[in-house]
Formats: sequence, structure tokens, C-alpha cells
Amino acid sequence: MEMIKIGRREVSKDLFIKSVANARTLANISEGIGFNPIPTTTKENVKAMVSELGLDVSHIKCYNRTARPEVAQARVKTFKLSKSNQLYLDKFLFSLNEQSKATYKASCGNFLQAIGTNDFIKVSPERVMKFANTKNTESMRNNVTAHIRSMMIYCVSKNIEGAKEIVSKDMLIWLISK
Repeated sequence: MEMIKIGRREVSKDLFIKSVANARTLANISEGIGFNPIPTTTKENVKAMVSELGLDVSHIKCYNRTARPEVAQARVKTFKLSKSNQLYLDKFLFSLNEQSKATYKASCGNFLQAIGTNDFIKVSPERVMKFANTKNTESMRNNVTAHIRSMMIYCVSKNIEGAKEIVSKDMLIWLISK
């Protein structure tokens, strides 16, 4: 049985070829060989091996899909934020890796938009929990809360816009108690 290396893992060449032949999407290939189909690195490694082996992928939907720049730009959500809240969000997002930015931007951006002109650093833990409770599932509520907490911890620890002087005692207790 011949093995091929995809990223750091090895898989049977026959299994890989069979997965490509039976797949309707790129995620199906990853699942067929027992890989997590979500990470970008998995997708890129699978595409590289398909290329290397010269396999036919004409039956796979959206294999080489690239959005036109104007379409991609239309998908980028923009938020109407106060100047200080925009600064907090920009500095926080700059500190994140590329894979995390989109989810953190959505969670934190939606929260900042919801609080309007109120200063992010001055919000109460109750306000964060009230926002999180608007989410449908428990995991969404937990993720949104964790993202907002991470942003608050970052802003206070880096003292962005004098956050250490502004943040409330209740918020500090909430941040360290979880």
C-alpha cells in the first residue's frame, strides 16, 4: 500500500484517489481521508496533493472558486462604531492571527454596534451577558462572551486609550473570575 504525505499526515494513495473520485466538494475529499475539512491548511494541502497527482477535479463543485474583488468586498461587513470603539476593535483585530479575525470581528463588531456611542471599556458585565443571551445556541453565547472578554482583556492590559483608568471594578472582577 503506497502512502502519500498530506501536510504532516500520511494517507493511503488509493484512499485519497478514491476520495477525490467520489467527492462533490473539497470538504468531501478531506472527510473521505479522515481529515477535518474546515482548516485552511487542510484545504491547501489537499489541493496541493490533487495537483501533484494530476487528478481530475472537474466534477467537484467550486474547486477553484475565486470571488471577484467587488463581490468579495460586498461580503465584508462594516460596522457603524464610535471613534474610540473603532480604535479598540482595530487594535484588537491587529493582534489576532488571520484565521481568527473573521469570527472575532463578527462577535465584537456586532456587540460594539449594539452598544452604539457608549464606550466599550465602560460597559458592564451585565450588558455583555445581555447581548450574548440574544444568540440562539449555548455555544454561540459562550463564543460571543469569550470573544468580547478577550477584547476587553486585551484593551485593558494594553491600556488602549487609557482603559486601565476607565474600566469598572465590576468588569475587572468579571474578567479575572472566569
